[in-house]
Amino acid sequence: MSNLTASQWQSVLAEIAREISPGSFQTWFRNIELISIDGARVELGVPNVFMREWIREHYLRAIVRALKTVTGDEPEVSIGISPRLFRSVRQEQDREAGLPVSGPLAANGGGPAAPAEAPAAAAWGARLNREMALDALVVGDANRLAVDAARAVVESPGSSYNPLFVHGAPGTGKTHLLQAVCHEMRAARPGAAVLYLSCEEFTNGYIAAVQRADLPAFRNRCRGADCLVVDDIQFLEAKEHTQEEFFHTFDALIHAGRQVVLAGDRHPREISRLSEKLRTRFIGGLVAQIGAPDFETGLAIVRAKAARRRLEIGAEVMELVARRFSGSVREIEGAVAMLAAAARADGRAPDAARARTVLRQLAALSSGPPGIEDILKVVCRRYNVSSDEVRSASRCRRVMLPRQLAMYLARRHTGMSLADVGREFSNRDHATVLYAERKASEMIERDSALCAAVDEMAAEIKGG
Repeated sequence: MSNLTASQWQSVLAEIAREISPGSFQTWFRNIELISIDGARVELGVPNVFMREWIREHYLRAIVRALKTVTGDEPEVSIGISPRLFRSVRQEQDREAGLPVSGPLAANGGGPAAPAEAPAAAAWGARLNREMALDALVVGDANRLAVDAARAVVESPGSSYNPLFVHGAPGTGKTHLLQAVCHEMRAARPGAAVLYLSCEEFTNGYIAAVQRADLPAFRNRCRGADCLVVDDIQFLEAKEHTQEEFFHTFDALIHAGRQVVLAGDRHPREISRLSEKLRTRFIGGLVAQIGAPDFETGLAIVRAKAARRRLEIGAEVMELVARRFSGSVREIEGAVAMLAAAARADGRAPDAARARTVLRQLAALSSGPPGIEDILKVVCRRYNVSSDEVRSASRCRRVMLPRQLAMYLARRHTGMSLADVGREFSNRDHATVLYAERKASEMIERDSALCAAVDEMAAEIKGG
């Protein structure tokens, strides 16, 4: 096979682009280069190990087909790491994130900037949202401890709080805080391998590695991180093999003095079907709760989100949004985005009347997030019992299941703590609520009919 010309290589890329989606092509083929041709062997270069493994797994056949279409030959294709591309991509990521561009050496002065396995962390970390910076967080009583702990982790990784476990209801800002830690860590230590993953990504990566008998590469990617940040850790529930893998990854990092930051929707003690050895390790550092913002903090968030969008709205509109959405940072952001869209369409900032009309599209001003009364109404109607019976201290068999399911659904859909739920049910203690939640989980897992019923009730509670 003769050497490809520049135009032929572009034709190869064009063939690949016709075969896969534009998003996939942009993600995986924007940074790929033809390194050499040796007889019937073509060597390609990519920036990091993660891209190499992904392209080998998903796009190698497409590359071979494209080469055959353009050249008439079907060469053997190998994919290697290009130091030039690694440096180029890493510097581009730093520039996009507004961070100092990495130099040829790590911040501690030792080792090359492109070690064999470090690029994998850079590749996954590249999906950080630039707007989720630490200085963009509005700090209030509900999140002050978590934010202060995050700052301490950045200043002294591996020693201040390790692990740092942040928990709170959906929409309270956990993901923002985790990504802010990654941004700050990379800014303070340009050579550090900072790996940000959702728990789902960790699980899927582990399963894929098992299926292709490539666990060492997966483990090197995760355990080679200087800072591992994992969101939605509650999705480890009931995944026995993934929990075991995460346990060993966690231990390897902690023993090596690497920082681990985790986030979940519940305190580790409240995550049912989590192995006890993981539970005890998660609470071995600092566990910090992020609560729902109060009105004053919500108002500050509205002001900050509006300023970021260059949206000029009056105090009355700001207060309207803050009062209705102060329980969720995510909902505040969605409301401000809706108002910004209305301002663009109308050519002027919305007044209070216009804001009420716009926000009704979110079904927010009338319905709001589900509460305990919404859950009891649905559960009691299905099981033909009264809410007073379910709330009572009665241990009558006919109310036991509805009560357990009501507690289970409250924990899943309201963001209420164990103590909060217990107070709604004759001041039961948190241990009783936790038992009910776990009991309901076990029954749902065993009984497909009950599982379907709970799904139906959940959809009804959410208005689905």
